[in-house]
Amino acid sequence: MIKGRGITMTISTLTSKGQATIPKPIRDFLGLAPRERIAFSIEDGQVIIKRASFTTAEVAGCLKQTKAKPFPDESKISEAVARSAIARDQRTRK
Repeated sequence: MIKGRGITMTISTLTSKGQATIPKPIRDFLGLAPRERIAFSIEDGQVIIKRASFTTAEVAGCLKQTKAKPFPDESKISEAVARSAIARDQRTRK
């Protein structure tokens, strides 16, 4: 690790497959865990590494879709609760 003028630099070696290990201080700083995605960008001639964040468009459709019935409105819920209470009351009176 090289430190100086408010800058900390760590060095990693590039493999023949183009892979490099992100040093632990950098992973810790970014809050990265194994298998987590990272984003690379070039800004003003420098490479920027960030923790990848997902947009709604990127995650749309990744959840299993179900054929669930739409949630009933409040009046239908109130009616169902009332019917249940009446039925329970009738059972307890017998």
